[in-house]
Amino acid sequence: MAITPGLRGQQLQAPLFDASGTITTGGTPQLVKPNMQSMTYLFIQNLDVTNNLFFEFGSARATATLTSGVVTSCTVTNGGFGFTYPPIIQFLGGGTGGNSQQVGFGVPSMPVPGWSEGGGLPAVIGARVAQAHAVLTGGVVTSIVIDDGGSGYVAAPYVFMRNSPLDPVGCASPFFGSATSGLQLNPGGSQSWEASVVTTDQIAVYGGTTGQKFTCKFMP
Repeated sequence: MAITPGLRGQQLQAPLFDASGTITTGGTPQLVKPNMQSMTYLFIQNLDVTNNLFFEFGSARATATLTSGVVTSCTVTNGGFGFTYPPIIQFLGGGTGGNSQQVGFGVPSMPVPGWSEGGGLPAVIGARVAQAHAVLTGGVVTSIVIDDGGSGYVAAPYVFMRNSPLDPVGCASPFFGSATSGLQLNPGGSQSWEASVVTTDQIAVYGGTTGQKFTCKFMP
């Protein structure tokens, strides 16, 4: 299968890997594919003729609570499963916004407190970005400890969690807190990504019935 011209010069072999399988234990999420450094094609499909499947991508998730411009706590909304190291936490956004403030951490439209455009003088005097770390229990993120609540926030920042470089397999769960989440594929339904926009995230699947079949094929 060809790769979009300009992405790798079409000079490297790109085998199509097959991570297809079945739900080994109904009602329990399982990993389909680990986090990878690159991806040019991804295809997943629910092969079951009766029941839905749910696919989740990336790391655990949480939301932040703000008090007087300071991050005071975080609530875990999806603790994931299978983590061997606590994921890394970054707080994105929550600053004053406007054209005078630099966008931080390479994430568009998420200004960070304390830095003006071009990395010059602080847009919010004395502002700083919050710091925190995750706590694991049995491979699940169960809590987040605030190490430094930061300052200068005018809105609760986005809590971005990414896996430790030593842990490519910990993943958000498609079934957490008695609720399903992520991409729902109806019987026979499919989803594909290709060319220049393909997620490299780890992927998990959830099905309520043992033996449900799915296809996952990808090209790094």
